[in-house]
Amino acid sequence: MKLGRVLDKYKVGKHFELTTTGTAVKYQILEFQVAAEAALDGIYVIRTGLPKKQMSAPDAVRSYKALTLVERAFRPLKAVDLKIRPIHHRLESRVRAHVFLCMLSYSHRTLTSPRIWKAEHVRFTAFPTGPLDLAAATDWWANLVGAPPQSLSMQQGALLQAAGPFGQGNLSLVCTTAGEARVDLLLGPISQTPVELPGVGEANQSIVLVQRVFEKWLDFGIAVKRVGVSGAILSNVSTKVEGYEALAGLLDAVEIDAKNSSDFAYQINRPRVSKTVGIPVNRISRWTVASLLPVTVSIGPGGFGFVPAAGAPTPSNFSLRIEYDVNTSPQISNSLAETGIKMLIAELVSFSQELWTRGDVP
Repeated sequence: MKLGRVLDKYKVGKHFELTTTGTAVKYQILEFQVAAEAALDGIYVIRTGLPKKQMSAPDAVRSYKALTLVERAFRPLKAVDLKIRPIHHRLESRVRAHVFLCMLSYSHRTLTSPRIWKAEHVRFTAFPTGPLDLAAATDWWANLVGAPPQSLSMQQGALLQAAGPFGQGNLSLVCTTAGEARVDLLLGPISQTPVELPGVGEANQSIVLVQRVFEKWLDFGIAVKRVGVSGAILSNVSTKVEGYEALAGLLDAVEIDAKNSSDFAYQINRPRVSKTVGIPVNRISRWTVASLLPVTVSIGPGGFGFVPAAGAPTPSNFSLRIEYDVNTSPQISNSLAETGIKMLIAELVSFSQELWTRGDVP
């Protein structure tokens, strides 16, 4: 009995052949089984009963990863939107009809009401390996965009800023040599109205738009040791509760009490290893429900304060908000290979887009 408990505790019984007598225990290690399991250490195997012609190995992996979409569907079905349970029917035919109608409703909602994300701002960042020549950088904005910047300034020979209208926003090129050399391309809103959250266009289109400009900058041949893609995206909701319910569908690792919660914020880093260059990549995201609240500033003997403006916020002011920062690890100090850096940038963009298409996934 004690021997059985030991084998069960450590889950190794299958690797031993035991012979017991009244006074002794003999064992033999099954070396072939140990070797077979050691060959799979650190690896998980996806197995399918379908023939190779019908489902290839990459298709099997994609199908397995798509299970997260199925699992995510259970939350709105069970509790958030459709409330498939409790089921008050007893006859099998009526239970089946109830489940079928809930599935049909979910399919209709998913197909006819896709969530629209707009970019609040988009930033591409590069950390050059060596020092920057800011005098030469004064022509960068015009060479990248094809028109002179609306503003151009240099501060104390350590900070260069060039900006002008671009797409649906304002594109800023910021180069700094103070401390660690850094180059930023930032697409931000031209102005902010008191009744609408800021934005620069549809999320996917905006990030690709800045990506193309950043890739042109990479063609200048400046060696870089680290790159990053960051920004924030918004999607309108009618109420804060609706926003929390939508977040619940995107955050599989978190339980949100949508009706009884406030000031919810969730931040996490889901690091991965780049498939293109094999270096660690940080995938930092922060999830909230934001609202625009115009305020007026009151100044008195006790100082100043902020007072909400009349009539705000309105229901249309609420938005899901995802902040993202996808960047190569700062621990990597070597120059990135020029031949693979554009593929790396495309991979960082893909990691970013995955956040608003699949949610918080490892």
